[in-house]
Amino acid sequence: MENRNILIVDDEESNLVALGFIFKKQKVNLFMAQSGNDALPILKDNKIDLVLTDFMMPDIDGFELLKIVKSIDETIPVIMMTAYDSTEKVIKAFKEGVSDFIVKPFDETRVFEALNKLK
Repeated sequence: MENRNILIVDDEESNLVALGFIFKKQKVNLFMAQSGNDALPILKDNKIDLVLTDFMMPDIDGFELLKIVKSIDETIPVIMMTAYDSTEKVIKAFKEGVSDFIVKPFDETRVFEALNKLK
């Protein structure tokens, strides 16, 4: 995980703050965006190693962002986060290439379980 560029995309600032706190102990470079549109220049201008994105966002939703990330580099893992636990969404996310799915509210243990699966 050390020295990796991680992009976190969530329209709720409190989630960005919480995830920033979780990753503060890690030696990673964090990029944060409050919308899918805000994430696009970050993806374009930086080598991102991992994306954590919210599912429901007002402009570009998590599925659309997943498709964009995979079109840039299909090897970038994407972990999707949502407050709406739906089997249909989980199945669709995995079919689209998501690496893992985290249901909010999340805790540090669950976040690191998802990250450890990527190693």
